Amino acid sequence: MSERILKGARGILKALGYRMARRDAEILALCCEEAKNGFLAASGMKALPEERVKGVAAGAAGEFLAIKKSLCRLDGFVPDLGAVKSVSEGDTSVTFRDEAAPLDEVIRFLKGMNKPGRYGRLSW
Repeated sequence: MSERILKGARGILKALGYRMARRDAEILALCCEEAKNGFLAASGMKALPEERVKGVAAGAAGEFLAIKKSLCRLDGFVPDLGAVKSVSEGDTSVTFRDEAAPLDEVIRFLKGMNKPGRYGRLSW
């Protein structure tokens, strides 16, 4: 199961345009294990359900990007998520995002996919 989480996390990072380096393998493996353990602890389950593998892989990819960003080792990786924040008419004003904002949004989104929510719990 952990191998499938690792493969899923690599796929997500590749889809975002991140190129894995050799030194990234251990960090990503650690993030995958932590994401899996975090989900299991939060949900109270003993084994990871098959349908949650992609969510845990996304959480691991988000955690990996957060670690790389905090270490300033993204090596030119900035996802192309649009640089314009807002455009107003009239005297034509264009506001641009700062470079960190789109990456922070991606990290927050990916990490949020690992939360169990109501999964495996009864709700009334």
